[in-house]
Amino acid sequence: MNTQHPEPINDCAVLHMDSRNGSDIKRSRFGHENQNFSFREGYFAKKADPQEVFMYDFFTNKCSDIIKPELLPKCLGTGYFTEGNTVLRAGDPIEVKFSPKMTSEPLDGQPAMIFQADMTHGYEKPCLVDFKIGLRSWRCGSSQKKATRRHEKLYREPTQTLCYHVRAAIWHGTNDERYWKHDDLCYVERNFGFFCTKDELDNFMKEFFKYPQQIPTFRRKLEDLATAFQKLHDNMGLRIYSGSVVVVYDAAHPEKYDLRFLDFAKGFIHIEDIAAETGEPLEQCEDYVCTGLRNLSKELGKLLEQ
Repeated sequence: MNTQHPEPINDCAVLHMDSRNGSDIKRSRFGHENQNFSFREGYFAKKADPQEVFMYDFFTNKCSDIIKPELLPKCLGTGYFTEGNTVLRAGDPIEVKFSPKMTSEPLDGQPAMIFQADMTHGYEKPCLVDFKIGLRSWRCGSSQKKATRRHEKLYREPTQTLCYHVRAAIWHGTNDERYWKHDDLCYVERNFGFFCTKDELDNFMKEFFKYPQQIPTFRRKLEDLATAFQKLHDNMGLRIYSGSVVVVYDAAHPEKYDLRFLDFAKGFIHIEDIAAETGEPLEQCEDYVCTGLRNLSKELGKLLEQ
């Protein structure tokens, strides 16, 4: 897969916002614009959530014999921007104070940022798709209004059957008018995943996954994730709401590619205790993540049969 990891960060360093073509689109379409940052030095930073910090510690220090490190982001520590981050654009410099310790505690009025290795570090023409996995995106104890609104979005077809949907994607594609265009890039946004038909989703999968030699590795990692999460689901009460499978490859060098599971701000263990505390029936706390992972693997397998 030729995944390239960045150099260690010093206690204080000046980093530069990623300026590759499509970097601003990726930042605005793949999450909260002022909470996620990619740097040309090979780092990805996101606002630290206490629950996500806990879950990464849980996976790294308590479950390393169950879930392989290659299936999750490579977490490097915690960084703090020394100035505001709301106006950063491609190429802009930002000074960062860094600690290898993972924490969500602020420093000098600045929020903590989880620093990870950017999955597309060293890619010339990065392509990326974010699949939201499962059929639940709200925490236990959320308001009925929020739960109903999100349930209605996720229980449409084909998402209800597949147990996953496309959050966003950006790739070097054709002139197909079905997709948004930026220079030589195609991209889709959140509404595509919520409202596309199965035929439209199948067409997207054919368009994005151009290199069949990558698919066996993607499928193996999806099956490994499903096996690991199923074991933790059954033995530790693991549930993951609004988690993502992110798939990347370099259109200029297709031998560079990767797949990892991330976004654990709504990941929990011992769900039976949380359900009891919030008064929510345990059967309604199911995430359907393992089903989604296996279904995504099956859909990728169908591409090899065509």
